[in-house]
Amino acid sequence: MAGKSLSRPPSRMEVGFVSDIYSAEDLVHVPDTKWLLTSGMAGPDTQGHLYAVDRDAKVAHEIFPGGGGIIAGDPSAYDVVEPPDVADFSAVGVGLRLGKAGKHTLYVVNHGGRSAVEVFAIDMAPDIPTATWVGVIPHAPGVLGNAVAPLPGGGIIATNFMSLEDPSALEKVLAGETTGNVKEWHAGRGWEDVPGTECCSANGVDISPDGRWVFVNAWATNKVIRVSRGRTPFQRDELAVAFMPDNVKWSHGRVLVTGQTGDAATVLAGVSAGPTYDAGLKVIAVDPETLAVEELVDFNEPGGFGTAATAIQVEDEIWVSSARSDRIAYFRAAPRS
Repeated sequence: MAGKSLSRPPSRMEVGFVSDIYSAEDLVHVPDTKWLLTSGMAGPDTQGHLYAVDRDAKVAHEIFPGGGGIIAGDPSAYDVVEPPDVADFSAVGVGLRLGKAGKHTLYVVNHGGRSAVEVFAIDMAPDIPTATWVGVIPHAPGVLGNAVAPLPGGGIIATNFMSLEDPSALEKVLAGETTGNVKEWHAGRGWEDVPGTECCSANGVDISPDGRWVFVNAWATNKVIRVSRGRTPFQRDELAVAFMPDNVKWSHGRVLVTGQTGDAATVLAGVSAGPTYDAGLKVIAVDPETLAVEELVDFNEPGGFGTAATAIQVEDEIWVSSARSDRIAYFRAAPRS
């Protein structure tokens, strides 16, 4: 379904919220349904979760651990089959591979207990979707994952934000030095570097539908980077933006990018402060061929929204997640006066 135009100036956007959804760092839309699926990072007083959000009712439902389940991992598909420690689970980036008859695969970056991509079977048949853990793809040693996206035809790509084995990694992030890249995984081959994706604080990632272009956000240096995949030599193009780009999502033929206004040190300090932290956010749409930019949302109002992380367009709404809040937001064009 083609998305409706949202070309009104950002100041004419109305905003609403869905509450009781904690630290939803990333989100995806299940096509041809009313449902969004989101991650939920663990916090000082909250366990990590997965949520299903009813766009029509504007209500969130926990689908893992509550409402979800765990089955034995498949040793033919994954080298490690031990399920996550539910008490230590912390969901960050998510990527959805569409299946048939309402049965899909959700890849979830986990920071709790292990650095890995957890794999869930999603069933859309029940009144509320269900999530069942079915396997895990551990990150390579030292990798701090952030975002994940399925590749056409199989496999995944994921970002390596910085090295867990480098005690000065965070200082390098704040200094704008190269700290990570994008990695590609296939069953039986394991993880490999994607050439040309090296950058500072590799955060969000997505892939073009034909698998030829990787889009990765260099968060601390305010860059959206496009890199060719499977081409030697590779092509790399950089787009400077006026905010800290967090996640990137392919949406209706364009690339949507959102993030926080400010600088890395301030935003990191705010994240540590918890859900009462207010940070301005921007959402832009990037033409994947020309890298031309259209600003869709510019929101900087108090209210405890938190740290904007992902934006997706669903019909006439732009949904925005937050890495540190108890809600997610939706924006739509205001009626003409």
